[in-house]
Amino acid sequence: MVTAIENFRTWYVAPLRSLFPDRKAGFPILLIVFPLLERFLRQRVGLRGHDTLTDAFFDALVQHFGELKNPQIARTFWTIYRHGLLHEVTLSRLRRSGGALPDAWLSHDMPLFTVDAKGDYWLNPVPFATRIIETIEADFSVFETGSQVTGQFPRVISVPTSFCTATGNTPEEFIVTGTNAAPNDG
Repeated sequence: MVTAIENFRTWYVAPLRSLFPDRKAGFPILLIVFPLLERFLRQRVGLRGHDTLTDAFFDALVQHFGELKNPQIARTFWTIYRHGLLHEVTLSRLRRSGGALPDAWLSHDMPLFTVDAKGDYWLNPVPFATRIIETIEADFSVFETGSQVTGQFPRVISVPTSFCTATGNTPEEFIVTGTNAAPNDG
């Protein structure tokens, strides 16, 4: 039986690593890793999916990414990169309140994260993604475990032969992932 961490490595880590050499793949890399990081940190501090992010969340973010230096920078970073990419498919330029955010960039030629002399934010997507993968793998039970905070990590199930036959597939061709009960074998 395949374990949850093996699925994590197959579904997320292997595709990410295939993107790392492509210097134009920064946005896709971040689009994959930010939800992984958010799930891990929400689990770590006990926030449900609809809960507003708390000081504890940003403290945990700084704990894992010391380059962010403090929770204020971490909040701005999260707004620019995570909210921007996952809500707008670009980097955010404005806060929800309408206030301007620092200019921000992706570069494979910078350290993991830095704020330059002008106050611009720079993020290198490959070491950032690598750190997220290492963080999750080092404490996978936090990431995997379903709770009242987040749903259980998806799993692969065996599909009854009769269900496969009814769909015109053989069991070897039929893959189901999810967190719900197995399809009805009736």
